[in-house]
Amino acid sequence: MEIFFQNKYAQVNIDKESKYTETIFFETTSSMTEEDYKAISLQEIEWLKEYKKYDIHLSLVDMRNFLFPIVPELQEWAAKLMPLLDYPENMKHAIVMSEDIFTQVSVEQTHEEIDSNCEKNSNTQYFDNIIDAKRWLFA
Repeated sequence: MEIFFQNKYAQVNIDKESKYTETIFFETTSSMTEEDYKAISLQEIEWLKEYKKYDIHLSLVDMRNFLFPIVPELQEWAAKLMPLLDYPENMKHAIVMSEDIFTQVSVEQTHEEIDSNCEKNSNTQYFDNIIDAKRWLFA
């Protein structure tokens, strides 16, 4: 596993052999701005180009420390962006949720909004712990 991307809000690790990535959000997301959120989301377009080189199709997103509630306007913005991302057909996303109820709801609403705007729905499951998330991803 190697570090693929890192900033003060998140780190993305990639395992080319297992065709797996993990994104870990930090508590610093509590000070994230809407512009920061958009910048990370736009960066994902570039990440996907790299993922396709290595046939990455397993993604774990650890949001336990994600403390940025995504407001409805940003949810709509993200939903319009996501069709540009062109995830592989067999992509599985395991999301380990924050314990913060406002963050949980905003993340789930964002993904519902995204799925309603995409031709192909992602295979996404939500978890409350890493062990169950990885078990599902690698099953």
